[in-house]
Amino acid sequence: MFEFRLADVVAFNLRNGSLLAIEVEMTPRNILGNLRRNIRNGFKSILIVTPRSQVESVQRLVDQCPDGAADDLSVHIISDEHLKAYLEILPTD
Repeated sequence: MFEFRLADVVAFNLRNGSLLAIEVEMTPRNILGNLRRNIRNGFKSILIVTPRSQVESVQRLVDQCPDGAADDLSVHIISDEHLKAYLEILPTD
């Protein structure tokens, strides 16, 4: 699998040129390494998608990451169920 700047998925904002790293984490096992790598690679916005049962564990790990304390960094965690529900309401045309 090809990963741009080693993120699972990258979104590009055409208006301001910012990049969003999206990490899909089925378990919390690799979250700290992936989060640190995304920060080192210059991402200021990171979205972590994980199963609902893992959200609290992932949040605890993110809270422990000293690299994640930067004022200009935004890290959000969403469950796969919430993401699926959101995508289902988006217009398709």
